[in-house]
Amino acid sequence: MSVATLAVGILLLWVSVKLLRGSPAAVPPPVPRDDATSTDPTPPSDS
Repeated sequence: MSVATLAVGILLLWVSVKLLRGSPAAVPPPVPRDDATSTDPTPPSDS
């Protein structure tokens, strides 16, 4: 069981590193998109 847990931990770590290092451009888009989505609904709701 210990070996399985260790394997899963290493796998998760490897996937995280691959995602962070492999898709650096995928991280910035969600930030501005979220900002735009938050700012868009604000004006119409105020009106």
